[in-house]
Amino acid sequence: MLPENALDEIAPVIRIEAIPSEDWANLKKYNKANAAVKASSKETKVIFMGNSITEGWVRQDLDFFKTNAFVGRGISGQTSAQILLRFRSDVIDLNPQVVAISAVTNDIAANRGPVTLEYAMGNIKSMAQVTKANGIEIVLASVLPASSFGWRPAIYPGDSIIELNKMIKAFAEENDIS
Repeated sequence: MLPENALDEIAPVIRIEAIPSEDWANLKKYNKANAAVKASSKETKVIFMGNSITEGWVRQDLDFFKTNAFVGRGISGQTSAQILLRFRSDVIDLNPQVVAISAVTNDIAANRGPVTLEYAMGNIKSMAQVTKANGIEIVLASVLPASSFGWRPAIYPGDSIIELNKMIKAFAEENDIS
């Protein structure tokens, strides 16, 4: 509580500035790997872009990815907004023939707070539009079925996954996307 005469006295001013230390979208994770892809004379056939599921594919068989000129750009826990934010540096700038996108599980899990299915689908649409505008073929993966998420046991995602997969399928059909 301020003293009654606080307005009459000169009070020191304290400035507090919050400086974020978190790279929210993990934009730097693949900087070195992206530089290596750009420096390589080998053509990048497919980039797999997404979350932990995508990241896991690469971990399971790194040699398969290297042998086939496939590039993995999955980051565990990421939402579609985070993936969209790093889409240019991790996909477009690498000029692949094809990008396969597997996303939205973490949106449904509300990893970064509640998100509507329409909002998450909008992020998928944005990635697809940027991809097509850059002459890259696109493959959209369905969201894998789940009755619960181990890290979010209070969320029952079944109906949301079914609804979102219908939205992805309709968008893909309307836009001649695999």
